[in-house]
Amino acid sequence: MQCTKCGTENPDSLKFCGECGTPTGVPCPYCKHRNPKDATVCAACERKLGTGPMPAAERRQLTVFFVDLVGSSSLSESVDPEELRDHYAEYQSVCAGIIARYDGHVAQYLGDGILAYFGYPKAHEDDAVRAVQSALDALQGLSKISLNGERPQVRIGIHTGLVVVGDVGSGNTREQLALGEAPNVASRLQSEAEPDTIMISDATRRLVSGHFVLEDHGTRKLKGISRPMQLFRVVGRSEASSRFGAMAASGLAPFIGREREVEAIRDAWAEASAGAGRTLLLRGEAGIGKSRLVGIALQTALDQVHESYEVECSPYDMNSALHPITKTLERKLGFSADMPPEKKLERLEDRVAGRGVDVQEALPLLAALFSIPTGDRYPAIALPPARQRQRTLEILADLLLHAPSGVPVLLLVEDLHWADPSTLELVGALVARQANHPLLMVCTTRPEGSVSWPAAAHWREIEVVALEQSDARNLIAGV
Repeated sequence: MQCTKCGTENPDSLKFCGECGTPTGVPCPYCKHRNPKDATVCAACERKLGTGPMPAAERRQLTVFFVDLVGSSSLSESVDPEELRDHYAEYQSVCAGIIARYDGHVAQYLGDGILAYFGYPKAHEDDAVRAVQSALDALQGLSKISLNGERPQVRIGIHTGLVVVGDVGSGNTREQLALGEAPNVASRLQSEAEPDTIMISDATRRLVSGHFVLEDHGTRKLKGISRPMQLFRVVGRSEASSRFGAMAASGLAPFIGREREVEAIRDAWAEASAGAGRTLLLRGEAGIGKSRLVGIALQTALDQVHESYEVECSPYDMNSALHPITKTLERKLGFSADMPPEKKLERLEDRVAGRGVDVQEALPLLAALFSIPTGDRYPAIALPPARQRQRTLEILADLLLHAPSGVPVLLLVEDLHWADPSTLELVGALVARQANHPLLMVCTTRPEGSVSWPAAAHWREIEVVALEQSDARNLIAGV
């Protein structure tokens, strides 16, 4: 990135010019992200850049996230102000990093508090889920640091509502802030939470139900809010194995239309069950109904004994090799954080047995994939890294292609556009090998997702388009 003052070329990672110290790039008037001076679109919020005035205020539905440090007053009494600043910086860095990972926006640092928005400047279809998940991750992240010799505790409040986001202040003191009831409610929810807990409103609960385990804390009168509000404490992530599972747990709208896609899924399952493997790639915009069709595949397979895997790719794990696959297998194996390594190895051995894989070769590679120490039970891996990776992918493909007693396998892979390269390579290997195996693989992707599978008769792509007007009216009536 070229310095706007002295012209020196700097790496994009530098925030200040290495030659003259001037901040690099040009700040976006919407979100303050610094972009190259010739950029026409902000890399952070994807809005058009220009030299005109600040943008006009706009109405948005936001999920507002408010976190406050417990015991900050006693901390300020016990340490020097410079130490206090360092402590606050460490706590804020942990929270801000997690918020950014879920594409949230830190709006203000309020001493020992942080105000963040999910849904501005960039909106997502799951902003409320992102906010709650970032709160859970923040609790976990803060448990690993120490402030003045003690583990920090926080209270977090989250509320979703309509706001107006605009320029607040005058002169050089101007900020983009959300005005409305939602920030006030989030702040009050935070004050109602116990240390190291997350309190959400009923409005947010309706958007995240099924994704998280929630505990009803009844209706309370919040300071400054005229009407009583129902509060819920977030206990943790739910056991739903996929987005469809979370949707089903929170209640589904009636299934309308999609006769062509349903027929294709049922035909493909019949062919796969007979030993002729099939893959369907469902391509469509976000929210068009791809996950409901994945649910149809699950229901179709219920009429016979089979083995199923539900894999969900995530934008948060695109840099973690095979993370969607390992997460699915950990769930299948019943792994838990406190399970002894010996127990995990036993479950891996049981899983591998009877699937046409050499246990002595597979277990060391799979144990390495799951970070399970093998001790003297299995020999150390003596393969070059590239060959170890390739052999691991081959063994994973064998495990997914073969089921005990030859029963058919249903493999569902959602959001392939977010898959890491290793997961994409594994899926491609399954497509290449599945023709003579009883495997139906149903993958979903958005229009921008791409695959490099060779042309073959055993896989096809189906474009999922908008419903006909009559079906859309029926769907709305059903809701």
